[in-house]
Amino acid sequence: ARIISLLILIMLVGINFKVISKISRSKLVAIGMFGLVLLLPLLLTLVSHSGLANQKGVLIFGFITQSEILEFRSYFSNLPSLYSKLFINSWILIILQYLRNLFGFFSLDFFFIKGASHPINGVGNFGMFYFIELPFIITGLVMGIKNRVEYLKPIYLWIIIVVLISSLTVEVPHATRSYMIIVPMVILSAYGCSCIVNYLAQKRKIIVYPILGVSAALFLYLIINFLSSYFIYFPIRYAKTWREEDSRVISYVKSNKNDYRKFVFGKNADFAYTSFLFYMQYPPAQYQKDAIYKKDGLLNTLARVGNYEFRDIDWKKDFDTKDKTLFIINPADLQDKALLHTFFLPKRPIVNTPNGKIFTYSFSEPIYSLVEKY
Repeated sequence: ARIISLLILIMLVGINFKVISKISRSKLVAIGMFGLVLLLPLLLTLVSHSGLANQKGVLIFGFITQSEILEFRSYFSNLPSLYSKLFINSWILIILQYLRNLFGFFSLDFFFIKGASHPINGVGNFGMFYFIELPFIITGLVMGIKNRVEYLKPIYLWIIIVVLISSLTVEVPHATRSYMIIVPMVILSAYGCSCIVNYLAQKRKIIVYPILGVSAALFLYLIINFLSSYFIYFPIRYAKTWREEDSRVISYVKSNKNDYRKFVFGKNADFAYTSFLFYMQYPPAQYQKDAIYKKDGLLNTLARVGNYEFRDIDWKKDFDTKDKTLFIINPADLQDKALLHTFFLPKRPIVNTPNGKIFTYSFSEPIYSLVEKY
C-alpha cells in the first residue's frame, strides 16, 4: 500500500504537470517541503524493518517463493541440467507466477461473492463489493473508455498500478494489499450506474419501473443481509479469530494483579500481546522501556514486559519456583493442575448430518484456562 500510494502520487503529479508548472517556484518549494514532511513517516517505514525488509517473504521473488521453486525443480533433478536451465529456471518460474497473479487478481469469488478466506479480513459470506455492483462496474469501464471520459483516465491508471504492484506478492488477491482498488472501483460503479439510469430514462415507464423496483429491493436485501451477518452471525461464528474473550481475561488479570508475583501467558494459548496491551491500557512510554522481545519465525514477538511473560510453560520448572504465579493457558494443556477458571467463546449452533439426518445443538468452546501456583 505504501508503494502504491507513492506511485499514485507520482501519477497524479504527471497528469497535472501542466497545471503544476504554472505555479510559482516559491509556492512549489513550499508545497514540496510541506509534502515531504507529510511523506516522511511513509518513506522512513518503507525502508525500515517493518517496511520492505519485512515484506521479503510475501514477494514472489522472496524466500518463500524461492523455496517452492527449489522444491519444484527438484522433481526434475534426473533430467539434463540444460533442460532445467532453459525451461524451469527461477526467473522463468517467477515470471509465470507473476502472470498467473495478474489474471488471478480479478477473482469474482473474492471481490463479489465470498471475500477473503481468512475471517480477520471479511465477514465470510460477502465480497468487497455487492455482486449487483458488477454490472455497474463493467458498464462504467466500457462506457468510460467508449465516451473517452477525461476524469476517468486517472482511475484507469490507478487500477493498473494496484494490479501490477499487488501481483508481485505470493497471495493474490489479498484483502489488505488490494483495498487500494476500492476507491476507483466505486467511482466506476457510480459512473456505470448513472449511464444505466440515463439509458433507462429514455425507455417506457412500464419497463423502467419494474427494473428500478427489483434493483432497489435487491440492494435493500443485500444491505440488511450484510448488517445481520456483521452484527449477529460474524461476532459469534468467528469469535475465536477476533479474540472475543481477551477483554474478559485481562479484566480478571487487572482486578487480581496485586495477588500474584507474575503472570505467564502460555504460548499454546495464543494470547495476542496486542490484546494484552490494549485492554491493560499499558502506558506506551513505559512499554518501550520494559518490553523484551524474542524471535519467533519471521516476527519479533513479546517475551516479557514487567511481570507479564509470554512463553512456553514447563510445569515442573514453573511449579518449583517460590513465586506466586497465574498461568493463562490453552485448556488442552491443563493436565493434572487445579483449574481456577475457564473462559468460553459465545455459544454457537452446530449442525451435523449423520446417516442423512439433520441434528442441531449448541456448543460453547473453551478458549482460555487459568491455573494458579502459590
